[in-house]
Amino acid sequence: MLSIPVLVINTIKACFLSTDGEVEIYDKNQVSPKVKDAGVLVCHAPYTAKQAELKFRPAFDLLELYAFVYPTRFAVPTINGLAKALEMDTAHDLEDQAMLAIEIATNLINAIPAEDKYLDIVQFMNRQGQGWAWAPVILQAKGKEPTAISMRDMKLWQNRAEWEDIPKTEPASQQGISQEDAAAHLKNWLTARQTKSEDRPEQINYTQKITKAFQPSQLSDDGPAVLLAEAGTGIGKTLGYLNPSWMWAEKNSDTVWLSTYTKNLQRQLAKELKGLIPEKIDEEQTLVIRKGRENYVCLLNVEEHLKASQLAQNPYMRISAGLMLRWVMESEDGDFTGDGFHGWLLTLLGYQDTLGLSDRRGECLYGACDHYKKCFIEHATRKAKKAKLVVSNHALTMIQAALAKPEMDLPTRYVFDEGHHLFDAADSAYAANLSFMEVLDLKRWILGAETGRKTRAKGLRRRMEGLYEGHERAEKIIESISRRAHQLPMHESIGAFRKGQSADSSNPGEQFFMAVKEQIKVRVKQSQGSFSLYGLECDIRPVEPLVLGHADSFQKVLIDLRKPLLQLIDYLKNKAADEAQEEVPDTTLINRIESLMSSIQRRCDSMLTPWITMLGQLETVFSDDFIDWFGLDRAEGQDMDVGMYRRWVDPMIPFASTMSIHAKGMAVTSATLRDSVQDEAGWETAYEQTGARHFKNTPESFYAPSPFDYKSNAKVFIVNDVRKDQLDLVATAYASLMKASGGGALGIFTAINRLKTMHPQIMEELGKQDIQLLAQHVDDMDVGTLIDMFRDQDKSCLIGTDAVRDGVDVPGDALRMLIFERVPWPRPTILHKARKEHFGGRAYDERMTRLKLKQAFGRLIRQKTDRGVFVMLDPMFPSRLHDAFPPDVEIIKAPLAEIITQVSDFFADGNALSL
Repeated sequence: MLSIPVLVINTIKACFLSTDGEVEIYDKNQVSPKVKDAGVLVCHAPYTAKQAELKFRPAFDLLELYAFVYPTRFAVPTINGLAKALEMDTAHDLEDQAMLAIEIATNLINAIPAEDKYLDIVQFMNRQGQGWAWAPVILQAKGKEPTAISMRDMKLWQNRAEWEDIPKTEPASQQGISQEDAAAHLKNWLTARQTKSEDRPEQINYTQKITKAFQPSQLSDDGPAVLLAEAGTGIGKTLGYLNPSWMWAEKNSDTVWLSTYTKNLQRQLAKELKGLIPEKIDEEQTLVIRKGRENYVCLLNVEEHLKASQLAQNPYMRISAGLMLRWVMESEDGDFTGDGFHGWLLTLLGYQDTLGLSDRRGECLYGACDHYKKCFIEHATRKAKKAKLVVSNHALTMIQAALAKPEMDLPTRYVFDEGHHLFDAADSAYAANLSFMEVLDLKRWILGAETGRKTRAKGLRRRMEGLYEGHERAEKIIESISRRAHQLPMHESIGAFRKGQSADSSNPGEQFFMAVKEQIKVRVKQSQGSFSLYGLECDIRPVEPLVLGHADSFQKVLIDLRKPLLQLIDYLKNKAADEAQEEVPDTTLINRIESLMSSIQRRCDSMLTPWITMLGQLETVFSDDFIDWFGLDRAEGQDMDVGMYRRWVDPMIPFASTMSIHAKGMAVTSATLRDSVQDEAGWETAYEQTGARHFKNTPESFYAPSPFDYKSNAKVFIVNDVRKDQLDLVATAYASLMKASGGGALGIFTAINRLKTMHPQIMEELGKQDIQLLAQHVDDMDVGTLIDMFRDQDKSCLIGTDAVRDGVDVPGDALRMLIFERVPWPRPTILHKARKEHFGGRAYDERMTRLKLKQAFGRLIRQKTDRGVFVMLDPMFPSRLHDAFPPDVEIIKAPLAEIITQVSDFFADGNALSL
């Protein structure tokens, strides 16, 4: 048995288990004086230290130990979550959880194989006894003496298999999928799952309608056939569109792209096909999840991180290096956003030592990298080329289509699930951001690290090694690019900006951004009298003369930089063409050159060119299709970034334009394409938000109602006696409702500061009934982890903003109440005002608000046996928005006390009472 004291804590109480077996229970705020040093066992050290107000970080973290032993096995970051992952019994009270923590630690240590490839990492993390607290415990348990370890023994990624090039395939055929064949094929799939097809008539009908996107291409140049399919929750739409997608891919030797918004759905798609595809078909040829480069770990970054950690003073750098190496050893795909990576490691180890190991700044060396043939990113790219179904996110799908040339061989069939997010995804994909941080990132991409800090940033010259040496013209181009990039703002200048210090008078970029910041603050002070903690903005025009003067100088710097970059693209294009003419072309070299060309071209097209254009149009409105503004990003009142921003008023215009070049068939589906199911005009919202109105072909639309009995299993309550400006009363209402439901409540806030203000009061009230409150923006955890904890714990509640609502997919009792503290009207930003004017004034606001309410309500009832209530605390909730809810659900407006009684009765006996 381990001899380590244990500290377990919740929102109210704490339990301390000594090495002698003595148990003490006391208030959370009494922990700090009793825990004298870091030698204590906890679950989630940063969270525990924050809750207990400790001045140090507990050393023995169960999560670190679990991440070492099972780096890819999912676990919720709680003691009971780890117990479930290890198939151990869970514990309910704090005392039992403290005992369980010791059992879990013992179980994990025993599970570590006594093999060098595992214990060498432990030795590395041990740091001669000054590193990972668990290392000496593990080494003693395995009968090993501490010893120094060489970097040679740590290069365990070398055991990974290399990827292979995919041979070119024959052009895909164009055989359509009939409705009859689609129905028959789906029935076979349902039979394989022992589901009677007669029990799923809505799903059969849905899959037949989706075949619209899988018909032979038309000879006319009218773009893709477009189908909008709204499918109520419970239809089985995922399998409904997977069915014709698979049939098309199999029948035509083609690839279908399935585009989503959330990673939850990406995981669901992979699970849906389990057991349905014949075993003779290679699993890698079935379905592949494809993501942007920034989602995958870079092996070169891992190696450099390991080397840097050897000399680091902070022991946690070596701990993080060891844990990340264990993950690289076990991970199938190196995907930071997939099931195989513990999202909670981000809060344990920090961004730089986890997600910072990805290729987020386009620094890849491609074929010049020693790890190229084992690269996770390259492997994923090649798998996607031969897969029948490729699952992507909306952003990557749009960017790939936007960057592709017309002659490129891209997929012709697409299904966009979570189609209600297409507008937001396009808004980001086709945006232009001339900000301080964006310019610094571009400079870093060109020059590499320019600070004295330890950094893995690699410059353009490093990425060009072996491609320009000995070529006088190329060397001059590289030198010109470097010289002109030095005229961009220095990295240190962002620190001066954030501290309110003056800019370097010799640097046009710094002067421009400082002048923009001054214009924003002056205009906001004049119009509002005070500054927001989280962001400021102002109209550009009339532009201040100082801003205009610095903009002219800054524009010249950017023009001078773009010119040699374009020359470099021409040089690389010729070099690739010359290599292709060789008797035995070096395909790896050609791929490397083409990747570099694409990377440079992308920065010219999506950064430098729009920046130059924007700076030249400060005094005049460029086009009614665009909206520009100055913005200042802030965090807790501190200035973080500043810039000039340009958006399409309707970003679905470029979306439709780019998709029309390659797509021949598209289905856009969601449970909430329309803002209302009770009005045929709701389809206008769907056409607007999906871009369907901008395609040449007239889109078809289809609605499959949910089979769920909302009348019996759901209620909507509107509280009419709580003023939304009295935050103590709103917090009391939140806590009272959450207690009435016995947990399982999700609270959505419209502003971060309101959430933070009310959080302590709600947490204290819930703690009296042992209901844990999880909070976005308060708890030191990412949204995904908070949702996992909420889903896993019977008596817990979660509060957050829109990101929480979008990410929640929690069937069953874990989510049975949803509370809004205010009607989620759109924020009156400059961008929103432009869109409101363009899309119909107040009616546009109401459509957007209905969509949010409809999407939120849809989270409550995920399966037939679910029951739940939706509560609006805003007494000003207008009745004209009630059609956001299903037509048969009862809507009750009453005082808080009466609603609390009804909520209790609803969950107590399954039948809501009428007032």
